[in-house]
Amino acid sequence: MDEQTNTDLTEIVFLKKRITELEKMAAQEVQPRTAHEHLKQLYENAPFAYQSLDENGCLIAMNQTWLDTLGYTHEEVIGSNFSAYLPSYWQDHFDVYFPRFKAIGETLGVEFEMVKKDGSTLLASFDGKIVKDAEGRFQRTHCIFHDISERKQIEESLRQRESYLSAIIENQPGLLWLKDRDSKYLSVNSAFAQSCGLEDPELLVGKTDLDVWPRQLGVKYIADDAKVLKSGKPYMVEEPIFDKGTFKWFETYKTPIIDKHGQVIGTTGYSHNITERLQARAFREMGREVLQVLNDPIDLSASLQRVIDILIERTEFDAVAIRLQEGDDFPFFAQQGFPQSFLMTENSLFGQSTNGGICHDETGNILLECTCGLVIS
Repeated sequence: MDEQTNTDLTEIVFLKKRITELEKMAAQEVQPRTAHEHLKQLYENAPFAYQSLDENGCLIAMNQTWLDTLGYTHEEVIGSNFSAYLPSYWQDHFDVYFPRFKAIGETLGVEFEMVKKDGSTLLASFDGKIVKDAEGRFQRTHCIFHDISERKQIEESLRQRESYLSAIIENQPGLLWLKDRDSKYLSVNSAFAQSCGLEDPELLVGKTDLDVWPRQLGVKYIADDAKVLKSGKPYMVEEPIFDKGTFKWFETYKTPIIDKHGQVIGTTGYSHNITERLQARAFREMGREVLQVLNDPIDLSASLQRVIDILIERTEFDAVAIRLQEGDDFPFFAQQGFPQSFLMTENSLFGQSTNGGICHDETGNILLECTCGLVIS
């Protein structure tokens, strides 16, 4: 290999080395530029809007998301006061809030209604911090906001639906409730709570019938729930309820609560007081029995005694008596359960004066007293 060849090889090695060095230097310069571009893209196109205010509340920086959300250009908003993008009825709120924000140094979830360029509004939720210099003096704010308009609409819609459901529950004349699969109350109306001797329906949430009613009733109610949960079908029953300390008869409807997957996830029920209806039905049946007895061709005394037996059986009274008219008076004709001393004292209905005489009204008719009971003409 001649001297010229050696020289050429040396130059080639030198050039390759130099090229490698230059490539490294170029790479070191490109990397910061690339990182800077990446950060800038992230800042401008972040999924949240960013803004920075000076101590007077004027905009000194905002990202592209901020501009796109509100529909403005950078030139239109830079240097303007933040309150210019609030409805007039929100501007006083900002005047009070901003000094407080600067004093505290941080904010979380504060809400402002903002005006877009097209005149429409959105509800924004802001998080932010204050930046201070080494001496603790205010420099600028760093804030981001999210458009929560749709979320608020959904929340308002849910609140409205809850209000409607609450109105339906509370305005029912009877007892209304919802239970989960374990027969624990999820919700009851005020009438139900009052029936249990409580004023606040919330006090019943999470309780079972065993916590609320006498045990024998609680066991029965839970067993009825189990029937509905197992069958997935409605159930109706006439049953006693310990209403405000007194046993009364209620008609109860229980139905399953079925989710969108067809699974039974609980029960709902409604009860209304039928005590008067049952009493009226019992009195009608009792009346028919009494009329049948009176129409039988038997001795009157025996007939009336059978009538008394029917009345005691149907009404569960301890004592029943029947008076029949005899002249102007109405003495006892048949009875069961009254002591003899009472019968002798109360046999006559004539009103008596203090000297033992019979009282008359101004027209001369005999006055009757103690005419309690049912008078049959």
